[in-house]
Amino acid sequence: MSTSHHPQQRSADSLWRFTFAGILIMAGLIWLADGMSLLPRLGSSQSKDWIFLGAGGLLILESLLRIFSADAHGPSFFRLIVGVVLLGFGLSSIFGVTLSSAAWWPVILIILGLSALGRGLRR
Repeated sequence: MSTSHHPQQRSADSLWRFTFAGILIMAGLIWLADGMSLLPRLGSSQSKDWIFLGAGGLLILESLLRIFSADAHGPSFFRLIVGVVLLGFGLSSIFGVTLSSAAWWPVILIILGLSALGRGLRR
């Protein structure tokens, strides 16, 4: 059987598969802990807030791995932005960290700039 995928494309796809599987496993573990009353309650946090926090962290971690890995394609800016937004939602509910809408754009621009810098250093 012959595949038309390049090794770099296959590596990038497998990285996304691990990230997606990690998000599903993490969400299942959080709901299990919540059902067993083992999930910490900080402020008015709910299980969905912990899932947002974890999913955002995993998406940002995937983007960082893509930035610094020579085998993977560059980071997906969409996943990076979604990761930051999910992380922000989780942090705001769990730890009471609030960012106004005016503060979101600078954070996103800083992360995109750091990502571009990382991609430039990788080449």
